[in-house]
Amino acid sequence: MSKEYHLKTEFRIESPHGTTGFRIRYKSPDTDNRWKTLSLPEIKLANQLYRDGTVDHEHTKEKLKEILKQQYAIRDKKKKKAPFMTKNIQLVEKLWEDKYTRRRKRNMKRPDESYRDLILAAEAAGMHPLDTCDLEDLEDYLEESLSDDPKKLRRRITWLNSILMWLGRPKISQNHLRIREKVRYLNEDEFKTMLVNIPKEDDRLLARIAFYTGLRLGEIFYLERHHIHRNNVLEVDGQMSDEQHGDGSFKMTSTKTGTSRDIFYPDIIEDDLRKWAAIPFEDRYKIRLRTFARVIRKACETTFGDGDKIKLLNFHCLRHCHAIWLLHKGASIHEVAQQLGNHYEVTYRYYSGFELKKESVERLKRLVD
Repeated sequence: MSKEYHLKTEFRIESPHGTTGFRIRYKSPDTDNRWKTLSLPEIKLANQLYRDGTVDHEHTKEKLKEILKQQYAIRDKKKKKAPFMTKNIQLVEKLWEDKYTRRRKRNMKRPDESYRDLILAAEAAGMHPLDTCDLEDLEDYLEESLSDDPKKLRRRITWLNSILMWLGRPKISQNHLRIREKVRYLNEDEFKTMLVNIPKEDDRLLARIAFYTGLRLGEIFYLERHHIHRNNVLEVDGQMSDEQHGDGSFKMTSTKTGTSRDIFYPDIIEDDLRKWAAIPFEDRYKIRLRTFARVIRKACETTFGDGDKIKLLNFHCLRHCHAIWLLHKGASIHEVAQQLGNHYEVTYRYYSGFELKKESVERLKRLVD
């Protein structure tokens, strides 16, 4: 992977006078992907002129942008581009001139990050000419080449779609891609072991409810007695946000999706649900101020150490634990999506590899036996 450059507009130089200046930072495999400060004579000179008052802030900033552009050019020259990739880069240059340059002139600035994202998207297409290639083949290629980094895959597709729309071609739908998100989770036995290392009972109560219901933190804080129904049905119709009013209370809103849902709760958690629902909201407001991600993370580190990253959870990861717990019990992806209040595509991205239905187990047993 080539160097990635980032412009830092202003920073404080360590000196007795506390003077200010500019820097360019970069990262690459050579630096273990850690940000380093680029040291060039041109940057030192620009900072010296700025500190002396010879050049003002805006002109110095523009000079640093020119240096940054030069560094991108040096980087790109070192890349070997296949013929179709070169053609895709040419398309990006035309798109940039046609669409973005006019906007830049109007706003009197250049969105360098946009240009960089367009170039990276064109390079991600590999040997597929964007103006003529089969889009299904392109989808398959992207899925195979970037499936280990879902965030990067989605970003590349977003910018590829900008290019495709400019070419008058259909967009790539991310819903068709089999993107697998990396999930941090604990099984039930591991969760019970970790729970012992959470000091406060209120925090343990919240963690148990999250693990066995899959509720979001705000949805748990919203729960009242009338939400708990017979036959293991829990009504979810709102959440307590993290926005606090002047009187110390917190804002109540609809659920994240804006719709209510009925979910399943197991018998093992019913007493905890009723115990939590009995806590007055005045007391819940005080509990809401705590940082629950840190509470769960610290308990995981105490229990499992910091070597196995998949077991270092935050509070939201307890939803992953619940989903995988249900899948291992034989639930389907559709059922888990309904339980969590997520769209099917989102649920599939996270949990498709954990699904093994009862009929699948029985069929595999027949094949093996």
